[in-house]
Amino acid sequence: MNFIIIGHKGRLGSQIYEKAKQSHNVVGIEKDGDIFNLENYDFDAIIDVSSPENSVKSAGFAEKHNIPLIVGCTGHTKAQIDTILSKSERIPVMICPNFSIGICVLCEALKQILKAPITNAYITELHHKNKNDSPSGTAKLLENILKDKTNLHETTSIRQGKIVGKHRVDLYMENEHIVLSHSAESRECFADGAVFALEHIAGKPAGIYELRDFLDI
Repeated sequence: MNFIIIGHKGRLGSQIYEKAKQSHNVVGIEKDGDIFNLENYDFDAIIDVSSPENSVKSAGFAEKHNIPLIVGCTGHTKAQIDTILSKSERIPVMICPNFSIGICVLCEALKQILKAPITNAYITELHHKNKNDSPSGTAKLLENILKDKTNLHETTSIRQGKIVGKHRVDLYMENEHIVLSHSAESRECFADGAVFALEHIAGKPAGIYELRDFLDI
């Protein structure tokens, strides 16, 4: 398959680039590169892990050339999200704040647990000291699952050292306490999930997709 990776020299992008090129033809574009220089090439999918502003431009390019789009960067405004998702009327679109298969499984488990009478919920997330957005995109994903199902308290965000990513959800019942947690041991898990997503979104009909749509869970 033929893929474009935008932000291929970044912390996550470089991992995806190295993983994808083992099995596919890959073109990498730097964070501030011009994707419109690739007007005359055919691609099976695009992934943008550069910046919120740049991913909006990538969405325009993907729509123009009918190419499936995955956005993996975080920190978008609501207007930027709405602009990207509007392209789903013509192409497959996925906004994925975390490519970890484990996080996807955790989210599905959380949905099942919320069928119980959970009274209070707390999210704690830890990332490396250079991560800009807080709470993280993954924490916001967890918040969206919890917010209408129980009393969700403000997320605790910690930025320290070189932590790749840790998320913990504490759920309280009347006399019981349930804990769900996930730890990314290396960035390779995100690269694995991103390449998996690229391979599976290629050829799909227009619409909005999640990573879980490609997993049998």
